[in-house]
Amino acid sequence: MGIVVRGRYLELGIKEGIELCTASTIGGLTTGLLVDKPENRKAKLKDGVNQLIGNTFIPFGFLALANMCTKKLPKAIQSFVAIGTLIGTTFLGHAVADKVNEKVFMQLEIL
Repeated sequence: MGIVVRGRYLELGIKEGIELCTASTIGGLTTGLLVDKPENRKAKLKDGVNQLIGNTFIPFGFLALANMCTKKLPKAIQSFVAIGTLIGTTFLGHAVADKVNEKVFMQLEIL
């Protein structure tokens, strides 16, 4: 996986992608919790969990698995598999994150 920063192409691995996504999510969540109104904190936490699970851990986990399974295939096919994996597992990740949020925040309301 690669990104362009200041006109330079940077190659990122799965580990670096997870670190980048996690750091940006935690940074945004921390800023939101510090700056926003206290009554919005629950929504911010739900969104943070949704982003970490739905946009980071599940898609990148499946991407790592797809990369291991397609190592011997041509680069073009690997690229299509990677793109399809990220798109498909993002939907799966958000479905899982919604279920996690439902269970976790329902338990917090009971306490």
